[in-house]
Amino acid sequence: ILRRGGWLPPSEQSAENLCKYVNTVQTAANLCHQWRTGSASGCTSMSVVVSDWEVDLDRLGEIALSESESYRSADPFPHIVIDDFVDPTLLEKVLEEVSRADQADWVSMGGSHQKKFSCGQTHQMGPATRRLINFMNGQEIIGFLEQLTGIKGLVADWQLAGGGIHALRTGGFLNVHADFNVQQYLRLDRRINLLIYLNKDWKEEYGGG
Repeated sequence: ILRRGGWLPPSEQSAENLCKYVNTVQTAANLCHQWRTGSASGCTSMSVVVSDWEVDLDRLGEIALSESESYRSADPFPHIVIDDFVDPTLLEKVLEEVSRADQADWVSMGGSHQKKFSCGQTHQMGPATRRLINFMNGQEIIGFLEQLTGIKGLVADWQLAGGGIHALRTGGFLNVHADFNVQQYLRLDRRINLLIYLNKDWKEEYGGG
């Protein structure tokens, strides 16, 4: 697993950890990485049970083919906005869980560029949220991202480093900033952020995005 032509990632323990825990993966903000040295094939342990309830896989396949070039040439950096990415019924359940979550144990994140709260521990999330996170780290979505971006060997970050649930309360903000480049524990380069916004009925007068 995670071998290619006899190549082994720098840390064998990292690969074992990744494949051991990868089915308990990430969040509404899914981070994908690539091995810092060499390139690795996908981990087969990333397979998740999929139904049409999460996303329209046929539609994603069409988007990967038709929007790949526009993604890569987008200004000021490669990006794409996909409306109705996830089935709204599932998102309603996730939004309900996040809205009524006990945020006492969430991490308070402050500084010059942000004021928000985050949760990267799946045991503190509801079942619908965990389902969404697991699916977004499964082989169908990783395969879609590879086809869309042209980046091969993407690996989901089961630790949700910088991912998970991020919530802004009244007065909160997140300004333009640069993310970390390397996931130190897994020894992976950070390559893609997948963000799913739960700001239903957002009004322009609120400001921000």
